[in-house]
Amino acid sequence: MIPFTGKCKQKQVVKGKPNPEGIKVFLMANPSGIPFDLYLYQGKGTTIESALYPSPEKLHLGGRFMLKLVDTLPTGSSIFIDRYFTSIPLLDNLIQRGIKATGTLMKNRVPEYQRPNSKIKDKKNLFRTDAALQKAGRGSYDCVVRGDKLAVIKWLDSKPIRVASTDAAVQPLGNVVAGASRMRTTLKCHNPQL
Repeated sequence: MIPFTGKCKQKQVVKGKPNPEGIKVFLMANPSGIPFDLYLYQGKGTTIESALYPSPEKLHLGGRFMLKLVDTLPTGSSIFIDRYFTSIPLLDNLIQRGIKATGTLMKNRVPEYQRPNSKIKDKKNLFRTDAALQKAGRGSYDCVVRGDKLAVIKWLDSKPIRVASTDAAVQPLGNVVAGASRMRTTLKCHNPQL
């Protein structure tokens, strides 16, 4: 969001942001912060389509902008995506384009599948519950890998984090030092490769 309070048709107001009023820009940059491509959000009702590929119908606004931004990337590129953009339909489309991606997932965008060998007939049983992960301890995780190299992981740090990737999965496990503010100390726990 570029802060702007003047008159402009593209001006947006997003409550709860540090700069709630301004012009919304979708930007793709390298790790150093150098921009590769950007698009200004034109407002509700604007059509956002990739110039090279048709967008899937199930894709939300953030995913459509993501597909438009990656039009300029060569096949084999790896990207990291914010949770606003990440969804399974987006990652499926990027697999078809030959672009690897990793991104955090919102809880409501985790697919609803039945876990194999589960005795509970609940469709939302893809991962262990938050309570079960808490009981297993910090650093515990669940991972589901689809046949075409899509991994969805739920990892417990101080709270559960959901990540989807077409680039990496859990193995090899690494170690991370995490702060435990209540105990005023640090803990060593496992973390997935991604």
